[in-house]
Amino acid sequence: MAEAVRSLRLIWPKVADRHRFVAFSTGKDSLALADMLYEAVEPERPTCLYVHHDLEFPSNLDYLEQLKGHGFAVTTLTPFLG
Repeated sequence: MAEAVRSLRLIWPKVADRHRFVAFSTGKDSLALADMLYEAVEPERPTCLYVHHDLEFPSNLDYLEQLKGHGFAVTTLTPFLG
C-alpha cells in the first residue's frame, strides 16, 4: 500500500492540467484506491465520481453518505440507460 501511495504522489502532479478525479464504486477496490489517493495528495480532496443506477442495491447510497461523513468528496451521477 505504501508503494501505491508513493506512486500516486509522483503521478498526481503530472496531470495537474487535467480535470482530476477518481472513478468510484462502493466496492473494496475503489474504496481502497480512493483512500490511497486521498492519503497521497492530502490536503487536496479530489472528486470521487460514483455512478448510481437502479440495478444496484439501495444501501449503496447509504454507504456513500457515510463516506461523505469521512471527508470523501463524492459526486453521484445517474447514467442514461436508454
